[in-house]
Amino acid sequence: MSQKKVWLTWIGPEEGAISPQGIGQKLAQMGLQVVGHPWIDNMPQMGWQQLATLLQEKDSADVWFIASRQQDWQSNNIRYGVSLVAAMVKEAREFHLPIVFLGLDFQPQPQDFPTLLKDCSPLNEQDTTWPAKTVAKAFSHNAQKPSYRLNLRAHPQLGQWFEVGPRAEIWQGVMFGVASPAKITHHGVGKKGQVPERTVVEYALENMTAQIGDTDFNAWSVQNQINAEDSYYLRVEGYPQKIIFGNHPGTDQEEVYVLQLC
Repeated sequence: MSQKKVWLTWIGPEEGAISPQGIGQKLAQMGLQVVGHPWIDNMPQMGWQQLATLLQEKDSADVWFIASRQQDWQSNNIRYGVSLVAAMVKEAREFHLPIVFLGLDFQPQPQDFPTLLKDCSPLNEQDTTWPAKTVAKAFSHNAQKPSYRLNLRAHPQLGQWFEVGPRAEIWQGVMFGVASPAKITHHGVGKKGQVPERTVVEYALENMTAQIGDTDFNAWSVQNQINAEDSYYLRVEGYPQKIIFGNHPGTDQEEVYVLQLC
């Protein structure tokens, strides 16, 4: 049996009661190969993108292991960046990369995580069984895919592009919105996996205002038919705490997904 590999992402300063080396040693003692790097908290330069690109490779890791103290994990910038990494990796790995989150000084609660991290395994460093639980996750293959696709294309100069579409059904038009003060600046429709250089949008609506609960969204939409091989792309400025997307308003489907990103 080949040795399972863990990618350790260490969030925050390395000083503390336990070091990244200490965490890595405990994982190695369980027979796991440990590699990793501290989290790069640089939103303007999209410091999260390098990690996302690496973890998209299927031989990069069998478990993504995130370790953080509570005060560091409360940063919206960090939670947002980790959510974007999760979105990109889940799509590239077809939801086959388990995520473990180790609270170094607290017990993480699933209900407190951003939407894309709610399926992770929340562990507490004070629980002596966390290394064994990480091994179990390395051998798990439970992959539950949602009915939608969500991905990112990002570059410091070209900006961040969200990509959405259905996984199997057909959307008779599509809508996407970002929580204020983030805003959408451009959109297009094209083949899955690549932002289109040229696009034709049908009956486009821009800068609509939508409200869900106490959150205001800036939303755009088109009536292009979107299937499993097509995607709706939107360039977003800022870091939205929430996004909404789904079928075009006015269709008989009207299913909308609301995702918390930080």
